[in-house]
Amino acid sequence: MVRFQQAGTERPAQPMRGFPIGVRKKKYNMTGGLRCQGWGRVMPLCLVVCCLLLSLLQTDVVAQGPPQLEARTLEVPHSPVDWNGTTPAGQQTLNKVDEDDSANGDQGEDTQAVESEVTNFDCARQYVVVQGDTLLAIAIRYDVTVAAIRKASNLTETDPLSVGRTLCIPGEAADPSSRPQAASAPLTRGERYVVKGGDTLSEIALNHGVPLEVLARSNYLTDIDLLPVGQVLCIPRLGWTRPSAIDAAMEGVPYAVQEGDSLLGIALDHEVSLTDLLFANRLTECSLIRPGDNLVLPAVGELTAVSLPAPLPTAEAIPLEFAYGIQGHALGKGGDGHTLGEEVGRMVLAVVRDLGFTWLKQQVRWEDMEPHRGQRQWLGMDRLLAEADRQGVNVLFSVVAAPLWARESGADRSVAGPPVDNEDFADYLGALASRYCGQLDAIEVWNEQNLHYAWGNLTLSAESYVQLLVTASAAIREACPSVRIISGALVPWVNVVAPAGSVAKLVVDDFVYMQQMLEAGMANYVDGIGAHLPGYNVPPQYTWEEACAAIQVSGNTNFNGACVQPHHAWSFRSTMEFYRDLAARYGASDKPIVPTEFGWASGDGNPYYLFANDNSFQEQADWTVQAYMMMQDWGWVGPAFLWNLNFGVVSPGTAQAMWGIVGADWSPLPVYTALKQMAK
Repeated sequence: MVRFQQAGTERPAQPMRGFPIGVRKKKYNMTGGLRCQGWGRVMPLCLVVCCLLLSLLQTDVVAQGPPQLEARTLEVPHSPVDWNGTTPAGQQTLNKVDEDDSANGDQGEDTQAVESEVTNFDCARQYVVVQGDTLLAIAIRYDVTVAAIRKASNLTETDPLSVGRTLCIPGEAADPSSRPQAASAPLTRGERYVVKGGDTLSEIALNHGVPLEVLARSNYLTDIDLLPVGQVLCIPRLGWTRPSAIDAAMEGVPYAVQEGDSLLGIALDHEVSLTDLLFANRLTECSLIRPGDNLVLPAVGELTAVSLPAPLPTAEAIPLEFAYGIQGHALGKGGDGHTLGEEVGRMVLAVVRDLGFTWLKQQVRWEDMEPHRGQRQWLGMDRLLAEADRQGVNVLFSVVAAPLWARESGADRSVAGPPVDNEDFADYLGALASRYCGQLDAIEVWNEQNLHYAWGNLTLSAESYVQLLVTASAAIREACPSVRIISGALVPWVNVVAPAGSVAKLVVDDFVYMQQMLEAGMANYVDGIGAHLPGYNVPPQYTWEEACAAIQVSGNTNFNGACVQPHHAWSFRSTMEFYRDLAARYGASDKPIVPTEFGWASGDGNPYYLFANDNSFQEQADWTVQAYMMMQDWGWVGPAFLWNLNFGVVSPGTAQAMWGIVGADWSPLPVYTALKQMAK
């Protein structure tokens, strides 16, 4: 953990302006002890002596200068360390050197102390904020720090940067182009930030215009929720890239820091990336180097013969044939609002392996992963896919929910919705596919788009969805041809008309919507057709025509939908078979049906899911196993994903938990045991 430690004694009091240290507490006889008898005769001599003494005192002030602040030390090693947090002995003095990390040996002043003493800035120029501005961009333009602009403009770290606000740009020049060259030093270090009570890493990243992943990785943080008050973070400013090697303790060439060196200069001189140099030495952009410090130049380029991980080969597409899968929840937040830790992902993948399954589905909410345009959060997905790759588990990401910046003006924020510009979604999916090419096996493009609250309470339109799919599919194919594309699964539901005055139906019958998607050419842009099958209280082997009679045997005490309003939605079998028939009718029989959610809930008295109260834990287990066997025998089903693995852990007591296969403490329910013992 990075922390500050006070060194030496307390900081001396600030002297009075114009006098050396100690002068203010001592009375001086300015005549140097002369007895001025006959004042008129000696007055000229006294004046001469006084002038001489004052001259000497002023010379002393200039020579001595202001008192030096006590040095503080930052525990930063100068040699490589491993990713388990082991650090060699040694400390490094942390001082401010004119916004530079030059190895000139000067003591300098502590950055925080200096900033705390600055109370007045010259407002060299006023700047009016326009659409798209960030404080970081403005600071770079005028060659000042973000902190300086905040202080000069009385802008706190929580104040929004509103369009039309007038900022004060500190400095001497009225315009960046008019500054003398010598006064414009290049930005060569990051800036330090001390964590305060109530801070979160995501908020700090947002306020400083840095992606969350970059801030976490560049400060060697493994748990983004563990952020002690007083911890010092380095806000990277020089341009951060992914390190060439995952292990920070890279082999490389030793290098002794020379007079005038800087970290950026060393990286440029030796043709290595700054990020690799920092990672190889467990440093940050805020670290100070001094002549004689020993660094390691990472083994990249032609420096040594040590090989680094080779670029991923062109990945081969995973066949979309039947396989056992399950949806887990390992990204984002749990029911308590806290971000899920890395250990949840490891546990989810361990359960997948324990069941003998080979696929994991994870929902990715675009609104969480790119809350502001271009600020994409990759860290959680990096970890999950790296672990899945290690354990040999295939992964499907279901990507939904456009961020507010990408939606229409006046969008209903209470529900998820599509982007107003399909290209924005395509850009994100292209970046996702490119980054994880070879690790990510499939992407489901949206989810339940025939339901009003998954489509932003906008008019439900299969044609609009296919237009979204077309641009998304092209971006994914270009970025990584091996990633399989699944159409957004529809929810089986009876047509429900919205109250008068609403813009559209609350839901469109999935058979109708599926036919409309196929007519619009959906099959040309996907590798598989998504399906959702909530099961209700009807065993899997019965058609919708048989469902009423079936539930009178299995149980319909709480829910009698199959008898009151006969419809295919109640039947797992009828829904799957009709999707297959529709695909064949529109020339898409080569596209497997991919159940991205199916399963049966076992109730806990939830009044909104009464059908779950008719299903026992044993029926849940038996019907789930039977459904897997049916899909395997059909021969036209792709990977089948049971809903769900661990909502009983991350959101106990919720409706989603009723479909889970483990309890709140990860204890297996009967369905877990049945799936593990099921022949595969």
